[in-house]
Amino acid sequence: MELMIGIEGANCAHWGTAIPGWVADFVVVAACCCSLLVTLSWLQLRKRFRFAFTMLMCSTGLAYGFGGLARVLLFLSKKSHEECGSGWEDPHSEWMFAWLAGMAIEPWSPAALLVLAAQLTRYGKPWVVANITGIIAGTVSCIEMVILASVRLEQSGVAASWWAVCATLFTVLMLLVDGIRSGFTRAITLCILSAFSFSVGALVGAGRFLNDWDPFKIIFHLCLVLMIVLAFQACKAANKEPRRIEVGRTASVIDAIVERKAKMERKGSNMERELSQVSARESIEEERAVI
Repeated sequence: MELMIGIEGANCAHWGTAIPGWVADFVVVAACCCSLLVTLSWLQLRKRFRFAFTMLMCSTGLAYGFGGLARVLLFLSKKSHEECGSGWEDPHSEWMFAWLAGMAIEPWSPAALLVLAAQLTRYGKPWVVANITGIIAGTVSCIEMVILASVRLEQSGVAASWWAVCATLFTVLMLLVDGIRSGFTRAITLCILSAFSFSVGALVGAGRFLNDWDPFKIIFHLCLVLMIVLAFQACKAANKEPRRIEVGRTASVIDAIVERKAKMERKGSNMERELSQVSARESIEEERAVI
C-alpha cells in the first residue's frame, strides 16, 4: 500500500524519505508486536482465531517494517548526498531489497483480515474464504515481485493497493450481511470497524499522491494502528462468546444426529428380535426334551 507509493520518477529526491514517514512505519510495527505478544502470552485465543490474527499481525508488521527500512536507507543516501540506485546492480540500491520484501508480504495483510472476519461469521465456510484469498494474495505478491524485478518502479504498489481496497471493502460487506442475518455481536461490530479503518487507509494509500510527508500520511498510519487495535479487541470479544454452529451447517448436523439416533433404534430393535428368536428356540428345545 502506501509504503510503496510515491515512486513517481527516476530521481530519489522525489521519493518519500521524510523522517515522520518511516518513523510512522515503525510505529505500526510496534503496534503489531505489542498486540501479538499480548495475545500469545496472556489472551488464550481459540485456534481458529489465533492463526488468522497471528498472520494478520505478522504480515502487517513485516511489510511495514521492511517498508520503513527501505525509507531509512533512502533517507541516509539522501542525507549523505549520494544518488540512490534505481536498478539492482546500481550503487546504493540496497533499499530495493527491503522494498521487494515489503511488497512480497504486504498483500497478505488484507487477506489475513478477511480470513479473520470469515472465522467470526456464523454463516458459510471459512476455509473456502481462506483458500480463495490465499490464491489472490499470492498472485498479487508475485505480480509485485515481477514488477520490481523488472525495475518498473513507477508501477510498484498499484496491484497491492487496490487488492487491499477490494479485500477490506468485501470484508465490511461480508460482516454487515452476517450481522443483519444473525445479529451484531460485539466481535462482529469491532471487526467491521477494523476492516472499515483498513479500507479508509487503503483508499488514502491508493491515491498515489503521497510523495513526501503530508497530512494524508497521518490519516493512513492512524487508520492502520486503529485497525490493529480493533482487530485485537474483536478477537478478544469473540473468544468470550459461546461456540456457535454455522447457519449453513445446522441442518446437516441435525440430520446427522437424527440419522444416528435412528440407526441406534434400529440396532436396538434388531437385538430385541434376535433375543426373542433365541428365547423361542430355547423354549422349543426344552419342550422337546420333556417329550
